[in-house]
Amino acid sequence: MSENKENRSRYVGIRFTEKEWETLSNQMKNYDYLSISRFIRDKVLDKRIKIDRSVVLTDRVFRNQINSLSTIVSRIGVDYNQATKRFNSLVKQKRADGSPVINARAANYYLHQLKTMTQELKQAMDHIIEMVANLELKQTAPQEQINNN
Repeated sequence: MSENKENRSRYVGIRFTEKEWETLSNQMKNYDYLSISRFIRDKVLDKRIKIDRSVVLTDRVFRNQINSLSTIVSRIGVDYNQATKRFNSLVKQKRADGSPVINARAANYYLHQLKTMTQELKQAMDHIIEMVANLELKQTAPQEQINNN
């Protein structure tokens, strides 16, 4: 045993309700503690606690999903801009006789494409908002449990 290590000579007994014990056990698992004594000691004495794996995993998964959705939204946005530019240039063009270059069928096709892309963008943004809300709930739930107990 090292010279700096002091033996613990004080004992404290503590009782928990089933609900408190379940909360404590879940927190120990999330923080990778095997010893309840060490976990309580670290929490009470404000020692550095191991990283909560569930939050890290959630955060990593969240970042990956956001990156994936960002790529999808970016691609849809590029397609949207190209379709809009093409549509606007065709609408402005006139033939020698003054008639429009684009016919009604082609105009409807481009408008349909733009409408579809708008819906896809909205769905992607709704999904991102839902993911952020779920992540915030997951991160605040353990804190609320601690504050309520």
